[in-house]
Amino acid sequence: MSSIQSGSSCTTQCNSGYQPNVSSLVCSLGILNPPGFTCAAQSCTAPTPNNAASPSCTEGSSISHGQSCTAECIIGHQPSVSTLSCSAGVLVPSTFTCSEEPCAAPTGIAHATAVACTAGATITSGSSCTSQCESGYTPSEGTLSCFQGNLTPSTFACSPSSCPAPNGVQHCASPACAEEQVLSNMQAHAHLLVRLGTHHHLRLFNVAMEFFPRMILFVDPQPAVPPL
Repeated sequence: MSSIQSGSSCTTQCNSGYQPNVSSLVCSLGILNPPGFTCAAQSCTAPTPNNAASPSCTEGSSISHGQSCTAECIIGHQPSVSTLSCSAGVLVPSTFTCSEEPCAAPTGIAHATAVACTAGATITSGSSCTSQCESGYTPSEGTLSCFQGNLTPSTFACSPSSCPAPNGVQHCASPACAEEQVLSNMQAHAHLLVRLGTHHHLRLFNVAMEFFPRMILFVDPQPAVPPL
């Protein structure tokens, strides 16, 4: 055991990961002041990865020995690990990364397939969800873009698919279906309303168009023939 000469100091030191409670002890006539010291486990400093919150641990910028750091990223990002443990000044693991959050495929859509996106139940940020409906239905949105956990637009609807009008029929009129002429006339009327600025009537027209498939059942495409 070494000795410290009277009038000299002992600079305290501990093993790696531990720190003394006093920096030095002074020897005076055979007496140390203070008489001894202790070594306490060091705390850990919160890591600073890109796109992390500030501080990156919900517990703060300093984590006590034996405690854990709950990793936290900025909005729209998620940590690669949920917690890091502090032991004698060392975090395990030493750090974490923050990556952009993926998006969950929309759910609860009537007549959509079991997984509403062709890419699957999870869409990587920066990628797109190609919407898909059951056979006989068409999605209102072809694709939804994912960015940092949010889909744009957030969802879509599946509506009954329309049927193409027949073509290649000899001697058929143009258009081939009488209902197409009725619809064409209604659309022409809408354009006229827009030019005239009759917005009230145009709103009524839009409501009518919403129920057009039902209205067409009551439209007689053939003009009435007066009795002879």
